Amino acid sequence: MKTSFKARLFARRRELAFTLIEIMVAVAIIAVVFVSLYSGITMGFAVINQARENLRATQVMLDRLEEFRIYNWTYVHGGNTNGIYGSSVIPTNFWVPFFPTGSYTNSDITTNCPTNGFYYACNLAITSSGMTESYATNIVRVTLTVKWTNGVAARTRTLTTLVSEYGMQNYLF
Repeated sequence: MKTSFKARLFARRRELAFTLIEIMVAVAIIAVVFVSLYSGITMGFAVINQARENLRATQVMLDRLEEFRIYNWTYVHGGNTNGIYGSSVIPTNFWVPFFPTGSYTNSDITTNCPTNGFYYACNLAITSSGMTESYATNIVRVTLTVKWTNGVAARTRTLTTLVSEYGMQNYLF
């Protein structure tokens, strides 16, 4: 059977083209790949942001507790009247910014609740060491709790250390 040139060319073009179903499947696969890629990148940024917040909270805690360790014992112990430690020199509630201004100084720390920006709310508790040894009256337990909120998730980190009357402050002052 003889076919015309036009008929053969039309039949060949039909074989070379994609059907509508093949195109829809390809578009669906590409859409799934792009959505997965976007979700992965978004999750990566969220994890990095959370790690930055946790790292800054740890820096705040270490900075404040290392500073606390060199305070004079009279500031730390404060006379210990009725189990109350500390003094007016050491703030027990303060806020520290996520982004400190240039070089980190005590001017970055505020005892008034800030209204703008991202701040860590810090609480410093000085309590009895809980020891029963004879030197227990010369040691206090210092607990620093840092709280912050990122979106709807409330986060908290706590660091505890012991400070002694005959600790580092006697070597530095």
